[in-house]
Amino acid sequence: MSAKPKKKLCWNCEGQVSFQQDNCPYCGVYLNPLDDDNKDTLFSPPYRMKAGEEENQTLPEAPYLVQEEAIVSEPVAAPLPTTSDGLKAILIPLTLILSGAVFLLFGLTLMLFSRNGVFTLRWDGTYWFLYMLAGTPMLIYGWKSIFHVEE
Repeated sequence: MSAKPKKKLCWNCEGQVSFQQDNCPYCGVYLNPLDDDNKDTLFSPPYRMKAGEEENQTLPEAPYLVQEEAIVSEPVAAPLPTTSDGLKAILIPLTLILSGAVFLLFGLTLMLFSRNGVFTLRWDGTYWFLYMLAGTPMLIYGWKSIFHVEE
């Protein structure tokens, strides 16, 4: 029996790579880790330090930082209105829109798909105009009033 060749796992594509190869044959990534002494010289800085400058300089304050005095001087916002009024102002137009759309579509379905005044699902098709008359004003009023609701 021969010994199995030693393989290592590629960190990028997780492919099995021979232990002797430096680069992954599947994705081309360099697989050998860097030595500790080479880590300092891996990338050179994009600027040169002057001889007298310190490396750790203090950074100036960012202009977007919040100042404590500015927070204290702002007035408190007015309390929010009660949720029951807001819910009622939204619920009524939404209910009218939904019921108006249902009645309008039901009346339109009765008008288009009824045979000899009878709808296929056994609704009497002679009353299609009532559904359309009831649905149209609800739909229009609900549609107009939904745009007057304040957020």
